[in-house]
Amino acid sequence: MSEENEPARVALVTGATSGIGRACALRLSIEGFTVVVGGRNESRAAALVNEITATGGIASTALGDVSDPTYGSSAVTKAVTDHGRLDVLVNAAGVITRADAEGTTDAEWRRVMSTNVDGVFWTSRASVPALRAAGGGVIVNISSTCGLVGNAGLVAYCASKGAVSNMTRAMALDHAAEGIRINAICPGAVDTD
Repeated sequence: MSEENEPARVALVTGATSGIGRACALRLSIEGFTVVVGGRNESRAAALVNEITATGGIASTALGDVSDPTYGSSAVTKAVTDHGRLDVLVNAAGVITRADAEGTTDAEWRRVMSTNVDGVFWTSRASVPALRAAGGGVIVNISSTCGLVGNAGLVAYCASKGAVSNMTRAMALDHAAEGIRINAICPGAVDTD
């Protein structure tokens, strides 16, 4: 089969409406992927889809909040329904709260954990059957150097990114034999608007 006849590879990027997620979505489009833009901000998602399609790429949206337990499955279903397959998931959605343990409220702790840990888990779990059906694929989780070493005043964020790093290791072992590669990227501080 020639490359022209192969179906376009499809990537779902959560948190694609800003920062690292936006950069990933744009790069994946340049590399020839159809991009499913995941995010909460409808106008930013539409602007990114327009930017991708204006340069000849293919893109659609899967709007929602990764901290909603149903988002992952609905976003993956939308990607497969709209584009026929899923080859890559980039879990880039994330939030941060700046406080030590004493200054972190229960609500702030839950918000960080729900987005940074639960969202990655739920979306990754939902993507595995679609990646398997595509003959294998890739999950890239955006963790942080804070997930490797602690930083003062970022207790919830550090805890969440440590969980993402170890979840990535465990899932990679669980799914390697199925041709699903799962990695984490651990950037330092990034200005994400």
